[in-house]
Amino acid sequence: MDVPHNGRYRYRRNTSGIQAHRITADSGQRPEVAAGQERIDWVNASFPSCYGDIKSSWKKENDGTVSYQVTIPANTTATLHLLLPTLDYVVEESGKAAVKAEGVSSVTFMNGKAVLELQSGTYQFVVKKENK
Repeated sequence: MDVPHNGRYRYRRNTSGIQAHRITADSGQRPEVAAGQERIDWVNASFPSCYGDIKSSWKKENDGTVSYQVTIPANTTATLHLLLPTLDYVVEESGKAAVKAEGVSSVTFMNGKAVLELQSGTYQFVVKKENK
């Protein structure tokens, strides 16, 4: 939903977890994609930014595994927040540790979340219990 704010448009956070602002070259604002919601099992959403569509979809499985697909348009970076239910969950991108994935600038773990800094591209993340 577009919400006018001081002559610019801002987007409210929706069920997909996407929160962004109209991005201009000098705004310094970046899209943020939050972790999934507790009461629903899947979401598939997108919205247009001035650089292209930002897409977010996720699905929660019965075993607690959550699969995320995120697309960040060209010439854009984003912050992705993924909920980690317990300390024994890991984050993978296309089958390898997220910290080693191409396009992932950094991964920080805090307050029960993995916070990932992403370059433009499409990512396939999975949050699952660590195999021991």
